[in-house]
Amino acid sequence: MAPFRLRATRYPEVLDAIEQHLAGEGRVTCTLGAGRVHLTLRGAGATRWSPDAQLARALAMASAARAVLVADARAPVQAHARHAIVVRYEDVTVAAGCDVRAQWECVIPASGPLARGS
Repeated sequence: MAPFRLRATRYPEVLDAIEQHLAGEGRVTCTLGAGRVHLTLRGAGATRWSPDAQLARALAMASAARAVLVADARAPVQAHARHAIVVRYEDVTVAAGCDVRAQWECVIPASGPLARGS
């Protein structure tokens, strides 16, 4: 039997709102850790996209997450919109009976050209 894991999450309703907002993207999970919002898109084949498409989607996802954070009435939640957002793509395939895992990760700063989407 697998061990039972219990994890306390700050602001779960905000993380759920971000996940629902990004639901059209695929299987997106949202976590908050080390002052950053972590968005993970699994099983969408995103690791095989062109670099331009990967970055464009990551910037769009980060922008949507920031919009949800800013819209919250609580100042501590709004403060997270000024932190970096980590977007991660994960895909798993099977080759010759082995799991092959591919990962792509982008840390989008809260200021600078990537945060503004230009």
